Amino acid sequence: MKVAIVDDHDIFRQSLALLLNHTGAHQVLGDFANPNALLSAPLANAPDCVLLDYHMPEVDPLRALLRLQQKWPNVKVVFLTGTASGAVLRQLFESQAHGLLHKRDSAETILDLLNRLDRGERVVSPQVQPQIDVLDHCFTAKELEVLQGLLRGLTPAQIADQLHLSKRTVEKHKENMMRKADLHNLAQLLELGHRLEMLG
Repeated sequence: MKVAIVDDHDIFRQSLALLLNHTGAHQVLGDFANPNALLSAPLANAPDCVLLDYHMPEVDPLRALLRLQQKWPNVKVVFLTGTASGAVLRQLFESQAHGLLHKRDSAETILDLLNRLDRGERVVSPQVQPQIDVLDHCFTAKELEVLQGLLRGLTPAQIADQLHLSKRTVEKHKENMMRKADLHNLAQLLELGHRLEMLG
C-alpha cells in the first residue's frame, strides 16, 4: 500500500515512515508537515492511504480530509491522534475517514491496523475503543457535562448550580449514564470517565 504521512511533529512522522518502509508491505511516498505540502507535492503515484494528524496548528482536519478526497477520490484517510476524546471520535465517525490510529499504539498494532485497512476494513485503535463504547451508549452532551463535573470532584448540588439544573436532574443524568453503560455504582462511572480521558 502506498502511504503518505502528514504530521507537524518531525520525529514522529519520520519514525513512522521508517517503520512502514522497513516492513516491505507498505511504500511511503513521503512525509509532510501539513496537508498543503502533500497536496502540492509532485508525487509520481497517488497515495492509497494518507495518515493525517488530527490536531495541527491552523489546520481544520475535516476540511483537509475533504480536500484529500477531492484530489484522490479513492484515497483512504486515517486520522492520527495523541488524545482520545469523545469529541474527536464523534467528528471522526461523522466524517468519511477510514479510521483512527493513536500515537501511543505499538508498532505491531499500527501495522496490523494498516494491513486490515488494506483489506478494506475501517480501522480504529484499541486505545480509543472505550470512547466508541460510550458513543454506542449514546450519552447526551448534558450527561457528559455531568460526568465531567463528577470527575472534578463536584457534588451533584455543585454540578446542578454550575449547569443551571436541579439536583434531581443531575442525579437522573447520573443514573441514566450508569444504566446505558451497564454500571452499578459511582466508582465504576468515574473509572469509565477516566478511561475516556475526559479531563485530558
